[in-house]
Amino acid sequence: MEQTEKRNQHWFAKQVDEALLDGRASLFLVEEGVFVLEPSLDNGEMQVWVLFAWSNRKGALKRYLPTVEQLAKRVKARRLLLNTAVKALQVSLIDGGFCCIETGDVETWCKEI
Repeated sequence: MEQTEKRNQHWFAKQVDEALLDGRASLFLVEEGVFVLEPSLDNGEMQVWVLFAWSNRKGALKRYLPTVEQLAKRVKARRLLLNTAVKALQVSLIDGGFCCIETGDVETWCKEI
């Protein structure tokens, strides 16, 4: 996670560690990868943040998005959110139904589910 953080110049590892240690987030192991999800309430609506996702194969977003959506729906989430500094993910995020809601060096993306 720290290598990804340095490579992308997106400082998130401490936030992910704290969320996992505090029990606010869960770590999911999948074939050839891992992701961390944190459910939270926003104005009374459940949402799930994808705090971290990694795979040693390309195309992980397309492969694992159905699983992430299914897990989010189990907690009655209305949307998925994620932050990323990886501009190369934009096309995959749009294809996956996400909309960019905040731009900058690190973008915030949202998908209604």
